[in-house]
Amino acid sequence: MLLHELVEYRLGRSAALVEAKRTILALPLTTRDCARIRDRFHSLEANAGQGVQNVREVPVEMLQLPGGVNGVGISDDMPIRLTQLPPTCCDRGWGKKTMARPDFPRTLAEFQSRFATEEQCRRYLVACRWPDGYRCPRCAHAEACELGGRVLLQCRSCRHQVSVTAGTVLHRTRMPLHLWFAAAYLVTTHTPGFSAVQLQRQLGLARYETAWTMLQKLRRAMLRPERDRISGTVEVDETYVGGVEEGRRGGRQRDSSKAIVVDAVEVRGRGSGRIRLAVVEDLSAASLCRFVEASVQPGNTVLTDGWPGYVPLRKTHDHRPSTVGDPKAASQLFPRVHRTFSNLKTWLKGTHHGVSAKHLPHYVDEFVFRFNR
Repeated sequence: MLLHELVEYRLGRSAALVEAKRTILALPLTTRDCARIRDRFHSLEANAGQGVQNVREVPVEMLQLPGGVNGVGISDDMPIRLTQLPPTCCDRGWGKKTMARPDFPRTLAEFQSRFATEEQCRRYLVACRWPDGYRCPRCAHAEACELGGRVLLQCRSCRHQVSVTAGTVLHRTRMPLHLWFAAAYLVTTHTPGFSAVQLQRQLGLARYETAWTMLQKLRRAMLRPERDRISGTVEVDETYVGGVEEGRRGGRQRDSSKAIVVDAVEVRGRGSGRIRLAVVEDLSAASLCRFVEASVQPGNTVLTDGWPGYVPLRKTHDHRPSTVGDPKAASQLFPRVHRTFSNLKTWLKGTHHGVSAKHLPHYVDEFVFRFNR
């Protein structure tokens, strides 16, 4: 396919040069032509020791391309400005054409065929960011040009530059996009989840820290800030997450150094609906009620035990506390929330072999993502 790139030229005002401009703009520049011009241009830039600018102006006689472009000579007294064609054509999908948000591959074979190269991954990000066509975030102009080598789009009206990864966990990453896509696919499709050691092995990464950082960023993307609150009848309880503490009697004493996780589960027959989990500082009414109010729609029924920290919920919800005498009876009164706690602790120990209290909130968000999807 012929690519019309590097096609804008700044010419003089004479009629001869204007006519020459029209001739050059009509040339079908192939990928090889573009590569030859770019390579020669970068060589001149390196020799001159100049910094990179958005637009470059170089005398054509310095390019010295044998035979010109596609066998057509270029006038020696004409400076050339190397830019790219605005993304308005249909196959690019960045212009005025309306398109739907792309779907995600359902099988491993489909994923490998669709995201095998950096360019395929970048096109997917562009389609997700602007499903109805490119719009400048500053002036809403519908045309942009791609800045080669910088993964940036520049508005043709106000010259505002925007990256396709800006505002995402991929922003300013040094890792190739196809590795990020592979990590996201493995983490989201593998039911038990992935540890950093497993991800390092699967992606062939040299350092464990790289895989761990990638997983942490992906976990931050699993929580939608605008997600709606759960509704209906909801069970709420809390548990301690951590290692064994010798000499501790158990219960809600304040002598524990473990992390406290609060859970809210929708009651759907004998099963469970959506869940919400969060790590709280303590078992006070301020911490517990803040979690419930942020997780459960007002006016809905909330089932809890008789802990005093839940008493203020009667002001905002249909609070129905139940007194639990024997601690073993709690799992019978609130089976869904305790089933969630059991699955959470098994997942933390089995997949990740334990988690520190510092990073526990992000692992909890990942568990909620896996449970609710």
